[in-house]
Amino acid sequence: MNETLIIEEPSANVMLLTLDRPAQRNAIDLALLDALSDAFQRFDSENRWRVAILTGTAPAFCAGLDLKTFSAPDAPRHRVTALIQSVPQLAKPIIAAVGGAAYTGGLELALGCDFILASEGRYPCPDRRAVRERHGIATPPCSGHPLCQTDDAEQPAD
Repeated sequence: MNETLIIEEPSANVMLLTLDRPAQRNAIDLALLDALSDAFQRFDSENRWRVAILTGTAPAFCAGLDLKTFSAPDAPRHRVTALIQSVPQLAKPIIAAVGGAAYTGGLELALGCDFILASEGRYPCPDRRAVRERHGIATPPCSGHPLCQTDDAEQPAD
């Protein structure tokens, strides 16, 4: 079993994927990225799975990228983008069970799923200009989901 992703079969043909980095609000680091990529590939290729449920250990669904891992200019952020963009392409349905905050890439991950069951929480996309100004990090635009469309010129700096 992976230390960052719990994979279970709560009932026949159902893959339950639980992001398990609660101290980091289930932020995606390289280990979780690899585990999710492998799990999604396994889910898509093995006939036994009919549906997957993606959730996160409390207190959050997913805080997006782990900035300790992905803040360097040469960090492989493109791999996270590829993972997020691959979710809607899977041949079988995925349900996002969102209990708690879903920030930036975590929100995009949920939006890529076929269904979302969400508790009340926070689901903001980043103000890319503010992130760039405060942290010196150039963030890529959201993956293209209509709910994540923003225009940097219209966003407040704070």
